[in-house]
Amino acid sequence: MKKIKKIVYSLAIVPLLFQWPVVAKTAERQDKTMALDNMKGNINLAVDNAGSGLGDDHLHVKKAVPAGVVVPKLDLQLFVDHKSGYNLHIIYDYDGFELEPPEFLDKPKGIIEGHAHLFINGKKIQRVYGAYLHLDAKLFKLGINSISVTLNSHQHDTWSVDGKPIVATYFINTQVTPVIQYYFSAFPM
Repeated sequence: MKKIKKIVYSLAIVPLLFQWPVVAKTAERQDKTMALDNMKGNINLAVDNAGSGLGDDHLHVKKAVPAGVVVPKLDLQLFVDHKSGYNLHIIYDYDGFELEPPEFLDKPKGIIEGHAHLFINGKKIQRVYGAYLHLDAKLFKLGINSISVTLNSHQHDTWSVDGKPIVATYFINTQVTPVIQYYFSAFPM
């Protein structure tokens, strides 16, 4: 009976995902995304109620992008890996952000630097120092999952603008084609 309830819930939530455009460009869209989290279902969004963009199990302090610095833009591309899982491409604005490990810290003028954090279903999976990574199928449950990436300083604070974290999120359904059901970026390219 539990399995039937989960399937019915999943079928009920999927149409809601299609009510929003592919890329949400305003804070109002983020608020609607957070409202989905409040439905108390099996979907755990990486954008939590505090707006940290990090899920409940791994909260970080938000760090404002300094005045006069180009605000980095963030997008994601997801590709099915025909052997196992998915391949994720993190696309960011090279004019506003330098994605690198901390040993290359050089404080360039006019941009911010740091790394990214990868979250799957609201749980931090790893730090990311490059633009491409493989996501093994074992990281996902059957049905709807979220994949989120935040841009972070080398002190692990989440870069933000006006209190909004720089985050991008995919919602995928591993049981349908195409797998991508919804996409959100707080600061899209």
